[in-house]
Amino acid sequence: MPRPQNIPKKWLFLLGLVVILVSFIAFTRPGKTLYKVFRLATALNPSETTFTKPSKIKYAQISYPDDGKFTQALIFRKGAQKQSAVIISAGVGLTNYNTSLINSFASSLADLGITVMIPQTQSMQDNIVTESSIRSYVNAFRYLESQNSIDKNKIGYFGFCAGASFLALAAEDKDIADRISLLALFSPYNDLIDYYAQAFAHQAITVTNSRDWKPHPQTVDLLEKNFTYRANLIPSETLNAAQTNQITKQPQNALEKKRQIESVLPQTMLDEAKLLSPNHAAQNIKAKTYIVHDYNDTFTPREESERLKAEIQNAQLIEPTIFDHTIFRKDISPLTWAIQGSQVLIFFYKILYNVS
Repeated sequence: MPRPQNIPKKWLFLLGLVVILVSFIAFTRPGKTLYKVFRLATALNPSETTFTKPSKIKYAQISYPDDGKFTQALIFRKGAQKQSAVIISAGVGLTNYNTSLINSFASSLADLGITVMIPQTQSMQDNIVTESSIRSYVNAFRYLESQNSIDKNKIGYFGFCAGASFLALAAEDKDIADRISLLALFSPYNDLIDYYAQAFAHQAITVTNSRDWKPHPQTVDLLEKNFTYRANLIPSETLNAAQTNQITKQPQNALEKKRQIESVLPQTMLDEAKLLSPNHAAQNIKAKTYIVHDYNDTFTPREESERLKAEIQNAQLIEPTIFDHTIFRKDISPLTWAIQGSQVLIFFYKILYNVS
C-alpha cells in the first residue's frame, strides 16, 4: 500500500484559514452580518440595473389597525422562521420609478431574511403629511410586535427623504421609543419651517447665515402644495392668497424668508409645523440612529441632517457624494466609489447588525 504523501504546511495553514472564515460567517453574528452586507452591496451595485429588474420576492398586501381605521401595507418576506423586521417609508411625491426602487430594495432585504413592511399611508396617497400619517408608522410598529413570526426585539425603521423625517417623528413616540432597535435615515428634513424657507428662498440655512442652494423642482412643488393646503384651512383674513403667493414665489434670503413665514402664519399653523418637525422632540429618540445625506443634495439641504444629528443622542452621520439624493449615482469614479463606498458599506453593516 502506498504511503500518503505529507501535505505541505502552507496548504494546511490555508485550509485552516478557510475553515475559520467559513465558521465565522456561518456561526457568528458579525460574520453573518458581513455576508448580508456583501449580498446587499451586490444588489446595490450602481453599475448594474438590479433595481429596475422585477423583485425577487413578491409582496403580500395586508391591512393593519390604525387608530380606528385600517391602513394597507406591503409585506416582503422569505421563509417561515422568526425574523427581524424593518418598516420603510419613502415619503411623498413618489414616481413609478421611485416605487420600483423601494420595492426592489425591500425585496433585497427580505432575501436576507429580514421582513419588510411598507405602510401605504394616507400621506403617500395625497402627498400631504399629517399627524395621522405619522401615527400610521407608530401603529405599523405595534402591528409587527404583535406577530409571532417577528422578533420583537429587532424591529427598526428605514426612511428615505421626507419619509426619513416621518419615521424619526414616529420614533419619538414615547410608547415605542424604547423598543425601536434601529433608525436609518436617508436625507431627512429637520424643521418644517426651515424646510419651507429654504425651498422657497432657494438658499440653505447654515450655522452662521445661508448659502446658495438650488432645490429640485419636485421639492419646491411638493412644499408649495403642502403649504398652500394648510393655508387654505385657515381663515382668508389670517393668510390670504396674495400673502401665500408672496411666501412661496418671492425669492429672498433664507433667514428673512423664515422670519417672514413665522410672522405671517397663525399660531395654529406654526404649532402644527412644529409637531411635524423631528427636532421638536428628537431627544425622545432612543434607537441607534444612522443618517446618510448626499452632500450635494438638491431635494433637502445637508444642513437639515447636520442639525438633526445634533439633536439625537449618539446619532451618526455621513455625507458622501456618491448619491443623487437617496439613489447611488452611476457617474462616480472607481476611486471615489472605493473610498466613499466603503464608508457607506460600514454604515450598512451597523444598520444590518442591529436587525440581524
